[in-house]
Amino acid sequence: MKFFIIRMNDFTPEEWPVVSLPYNKNSNAKQSKEACKKLIEELGSDDGIIIVGKLSHPTPKDKQGQILGIAFCGNTIHRTENVIASHRLDDPNVWKDGIGNNFRWPYGVAIAEALVFEPPYLDARTICDPNKIGHPNIFHKWYFSPQYKKLESDQSTALLKEFQNIPSRLKKLPQLGAQVELNSDERQRTKGPPPSSSNSKSGQFVKKIYKEPITYAFRFDACDCWKIGLTGREANVRLKEINNHIPTEALQGKKWKAYKSKKWNDGQLAYSMEQSVLDILEKDHKVDGEIVYCAEKTLMSAWNKAIRQTKLTNT
Repeated sequence: MKFFIIRMNDFTPEEWPVVSLPYNKNSNAKQSKEACKKLIEELGSDDGIIIVGKLSHPTPKDKQGQILGIAFCGNTIHRTENVIASHRLDDPNVWKDGIGNNFRWPYGVAIAEALVFEPPYLDARTICDPNKIGHPNIFHKWYFSPQYKKLESDQSTALLKEFQNIPSRLKKLPQLGAQVELNSDERQRTKGPPPSSSNSKSGQFVKKIYKEPITYAFRFDACDCWKIGLTGREANVRLKEINNHIPTEALQGKKWKAYKSKKWNDGQLAYSMEQSVLDILEKDHKVDGEIVYCAEKTLMSAWNKAIRQTKLTNT
């Protein structure tokens, strides 16, 4: 497994489901498309693309220069404007002239699965040069270079260890619609279909970083509000991290509480169970990312059914 690294304004794959590449001011949109094709050629079967927040507006200050997550891509190229959430097109920052002309990132490679990190983030400036950790000039030298950068093998290995300590959530994205047409010669260089749930890139990644994977369900106070997720550490450690980021005083002491947890011997199994719980509940209840709104009895029914499904489909 190796990593590539790219900077973006933010990492919200549900709204922006492609890794979009820019083009230089002296070039045109075709350069963005060519860069996407080159990226697909370079990506191996289990490689990931590290997303780093830009150092200026519109990236939120707490995300600037931080590693926001990892994108695991398929092999299809799309017009960015056609696949992102419509409200993102209202942002003047996505247009070179600020008023709807010349989209900054015309083409992008489809994201099949995403690992979205949560605070506290890992500062990218500590990994861009292993010999000069934290040196801003080294960081800037890469940061303002065109397109993306492939990390050295020793950097990728070191990152796998670092990622074990970052809170995260896995998100599987639906397959996108119409892709950019490639000619026959270009199609020969692609690597097959996007990863499936049974042989996913993120699944292989999870196996590497989650040594003792746990699927958990947390409850917000005594409300019918639940958070479903997975972690590579004890569930109570993850619980503490989550509660550190909510204003308990403003909420009169209300916070997330441990409810259920299930240990697995394989990160892919923990991920499969997490997704099964969410898929079951999503049919009849409101699901917002990892947050679910339903009765306790309904949650327990989905939880037990997901355990059975996970065991059956992985035996």
